[in-house]
Amino acid sequence: MILPGNASCQGCPIAIAMRCLEEIENPVLVIPAGCSTVIAGIHPNSAMKCPVVHVPFPSTHSVACGLSEAYKKLGVRATVVAWIGDGAADISFAALSASATRKDDILTIVVDNEAYMNTGTQASLSTFWKARTTTSPGGKNE
Repeated sequence: MILPGNASCQGCPIAIAMRCLEEIENPVLVIPAGCSTVIAGIHPNSAMKCPVVHVPFPSTHSVACGLSEAYKKLGVRATVVAWIGDGAADISFAALSASATRKDDILTIVVDNEAYMNTGTQASLSTFWKARTTTSPGGKNE
């Protein structure tokens, strides 16, 4: 699903993880800002062999739900994938939890690198206790 020569950092585990999309039938990716957006690239030079929609953080699951419902109405078989980092999970938690409550027919993959890596390594909700980040230089205390 991901082409060689993409914009990922050498050895990036996200680019490696994106290869799992090969196992999904007709994936459609919804990706908010972050490392994954950089790796996927932009049209016409996308590194992905599937449709990709780049969205703002809070709308990821709203857009994914809309796409899933639209594909169903059109009778098109597709697996809509919300591919988000832990920072995006923090920022879009309201829409993510609402989507889960509605049981939307989307697959959510959270790439948890335990900090907001694309913007300077700030702590996220999943950052380990005592981990040092730019927003917790003495170690996360909660």
